[in-house]
Amino acid sequence: MNSRKGILNIERLVEVKRDKGIGVLIPKINLLFSPPIEKEKVIKAIDSEVEKETLALEDLCKRICMQILNLGAKEVFVDMQAEYATTKLTPKTKLETQTTYKIIARTFGNKEKLTNALGVEVVGISACPCAQEEIRKKLNLGNKIPLPTHNQRNITTLIIENPRNIDVEELIEIIEKSMSACIYEVLKRSDEVEVILKAHENPFFVEDIVRNVLFNVKNLDLNKNSKIYVRSVSLETIHQHNAVAEKVVRFGELEVD
Repeated sequence: MNSRKGILNIERLVEVKRDKGIGVLIPKINLLFSPPIEKEKVIKAIDSEVEKETLALEDLCKRICMQILNLGAKEVFVDMQAEYATTKLTPKTKLETQTTYKIIARTFGNKEKLTNALGVEVVGISACPCAQEEIRKKLNLGNKIPLPTHNQRNITTLIIENPRNIDVEELIEIIEKSMSACIYEVLKRSDEVEVILKAHENPFFVEDIVRNVLFNVKNLDLNKNSKIYVRSVSLETIHQHNAVAEKVVRFGELEVD
């Protein structure tokens, strides 16, 4: 395997043209390429593409890849990650609050074949099922009410290769409905109650969240060879360690229920 040279953490302001208007992102751009190319030429190539009209971050990744290949690279990898801000309504009072997510765009390959990938990283809540079950046994309450358990801030990442007509909002929705509950920047007391109840009514291990995401991905229009990567990390509250689960699978390998 050939060694690769690269440049990390290049930050540029990118204007993305969308149906709702112009969205402004400041992605961190990371590149690896082989054989080595003069750094100044690479940065100049990036800047020339950033200045052009951009419809999606993954399209910008692809254009930059093509520029680096034209400079003499035999293989190239471009990764972009940017904070994406949007608004959503709280569950009870319908208060509009701003939420941020991480968008991930990648392109890699050579002149014969370039592969695009689009993904998101979402922070939500996971509630532990096993502790809840033990409390249920101890209190002998059956299934009457959602019982307490320890919960975690959960970070789940979904990346899809060769996405077709997929918007980041779709990927965000897939992850959020796969978790125990969503988080919100601002919550009234009645909203807090709804979030806590929902989390404890839907307790999930990290492996459950990964399975839920893959189940919900099945509704997307993807090529059967599209590779799907899911990773879920729960930041534990009663342990010093964290829990993680991940899976890589091709779309055609997902079972159809």
